[in-house]
Amino acid sequence: MDPLVAELLAAPPKKDVQSAIVSRLEEWRSSWEKGDLGQHLALFSKQPPVPGKTRGYAYWERFKGMMFKRHKQVRLRVGAPVVVLQGDQAFVGFDQWFDSDKMQSFGRKTLEWVREQGGWKITSEHFAVKKFFNKLRASGSESGAVTEADFSKPDSLTYPIVVHASTKLNLGEAVEVLNELRARGWHAYIAPLYVTPVKKIYRVLVGRQSDWNGAEEMTRQIRRMKASRFAAPKRFPFALMAGEFLQEGEAEALAEALRQKGVSAYLHSAGGGNFPNPVTQVLVGAFLEKENAERYAGELAKAGIGASLVSP
Repeated sequence: MDPLVAELLAAPPKKDVQSAIVSRLEEWRSSWEKGDLGQHLALFSKQPPVPGKTRGYAYWERFKGMMFKRHKQVRLRVGAPVVVLQGDQAFVGFDQWFDSDKMQSFGRKTLEWVREQGGWKITSEHFAVKKFFNKLRASGSESGAVTEADFSKPDSLTYPIVVHASTKLNLGEAVEVLNELRARGWHAYIAPLYVTPVKKIYRVLVGRQSDWNGAEEMTRQIRRMKASRFAAPKRFPFALMAGEFLQEGEAEALAEALRQKGVSAYLHSAGGGNFPNPVTQVLVGAFLEKENAERYAGELAKAGIGASLVSP
């Protein structure tokens, strides 16, 4: 690949904080199962609420107190969390399967975190239910009882949505936008779009999300930058995978080796494995059409870089 680009291409933001957040997420999950309200509330921020955005600690103290009192024999499973970092904020999305003596539910949970002096704290929770069963009703609910099979549905663990930050006619301009995004903490990367068999333009993309809500929140943040003021969420279901690792350090080493060759890879910690230790994939690009992805894979292969087509 272009050696000049390799020199200019900034390294992606460090992901060591992700392991800290995932560790906190396990505390959140286990405290729910144990019914330890004190440990659970200790994970929430006590900062004053932000009108229209956060509810504040007093709300969570009341709400969680009610929930912990109402639900007993809790089992809570968390699936393949995806952590999106933005400065001192983090958004964690995952599939959640909840079972108690009162109900069962399956859906998509998003936790918003902020970095404070005492570590990462939760400022907000959002839950989009996909299936629900009220055990107190003899007849059940319209959707029927939730089973663990619902949790493992293949379509519940896909991340086809990205934020399209900018499109540039030449690679150098795309690298400038990418570097600015990375400097602000976004996990940005570049994907080519072939407009002819030999000519291509360059898209600057950010992250992968499973739902539009998470992508739209990212988009609002990214639009604050002049270089990406026209950012928009897009569905690009294909990517190229350069490697898959149980150890995140090994994935980071491969991503750095690719950067040295002028390729802006990114890490995707939702490719399988067991929470809180998911498999980390090293992905390259995001593509709407399979043919475009395969053409870029061929270009990488000529440079000695192996990559397989995947649908993350």
